[in-house]
Order: sequence, then C-alpha cells, then structure tokens
Amino acid sequence: MEEFRRATGYEGLAYSIMDQEPELAVLRAENVKVICVISDAAEKDRNGLKVYAKTEKIPPKYKLLTDADVMITIYENNIMFFDLKQKRIMMLRELLKILIDTGDGKRTVDIRAYDLNDFRQIVAKYGAAWDRERSLFDDKEEFSA
Repeated sequence: MEEFRRATGYEGLAYSIMDQEPELAVLRAENVKVICVISDAAEKDRNGLKVYAKTEKIPPKYKLLTDADVMITIYENNIMFFDLKQKRIMMLRELLKILIDTGDGKRTVDIRAYDLNDFRQIVAKYGAAWDRERSLFDDKEEFSA
C-alpha cells in the first residue's frame, strides 16, 4: 500500500525556486501556497516511464484542512539517485505547471499538463539528460550546467 509523508524540505526548495526564477514571478506575486508530500510508490506513466513528481490542485473539500493551493507529490523511489541540482530541476518543472488567473477580479489556480514549451525550456537551460543517473564513469563536467 502506498504511503505518504509530509516533505517540508521539498516545500522549502519549492519556495526557494519561486523566489529565484523569473518565470515564476506570478506565483510569488499571487502568494501561491505549496505543500509537498513524498510517496513510496514507484509511479510510472502510460508509456512506462518513471514519474518523478505530480502537481495537483487542492480540491475545495480539502481547503478545510489546508490553505495550500497545490500539492506536489514526489515519488521517492524514482528520484533516489537525483542530486540536489536534479531535484531543483524536477521541482522547477512541477512549479511551471501551476497557472494563476486573476481575471474577473477572482484568483483561480489551475494545473496544466507538462507541454513542449516547458520541455524546451528545461532542455535549453539544463540539457536533455538532466535526469540521467550518473555512473561511475561519467565526467563530472557533463552534469554541471
């Protein structure tokens, strides 16, 4: 059975990234609240690829329990080999999915699917192999972007 636990360290990482990345200025401006949990599941997508994390909007009925706007679930078994830089990139990918709309004088939060533009942004900044597991024979320079 899948077990979850709160991940305040990842929450700190999320807020740190929101403070540093210009692309996330709207999240800062709108005071988006994020909670993170760790799952012990080894989640895979429909193509059989590892899912590192998943961002979800907090449903209205759970607003009684938290004031967070979104929850990011991190699949610990799928990122156990990630270094801090890779975890930052993973978190940036998840934060880029959060949409804030303040139209009509009402603030709404939504989550969009990871798309080609996000993929290009991550690849352009960090390379296509940002999530690759290091081996004993890898050159350290290859992973420093």
